[in-house]
Amino acid sequence: MMSILNKIAVLLQAKLPSLSGAEITEQTRLKEDLALDSLRLVDFLINLEEHFNIIFNESDLEPSTLKSVGDLVALVERVISKGVNCYESVGRTE
Repeated sequence: MMSILNKIAVLLQAKLPSLSGAEITEQTRLKEDLALDSLRLVDFLINLEEHFNIIFNESDLEPSTLKSVGDLVALVERVISKGVNCYESVGRTE
């Protein structure tokens, strides 16, 4: 089974073809290393929600706390650990 980090890395490489083959670690910085500006980050967070079938709380999306791939991994793990299918809980469908 692929780890959350590996899944996020694959999604980033699909979203940003210039990263193809690049090593993405938890220490990889979103803005400085991946050139994810705020608009691209929001777009990628939507991709994460769709891929993992989750919805982030607005309070989880503070830009000052999302600086690295490791921060994204921790965020996804935290939401998944709640154990609720978030799309069903708000009546949203894929």
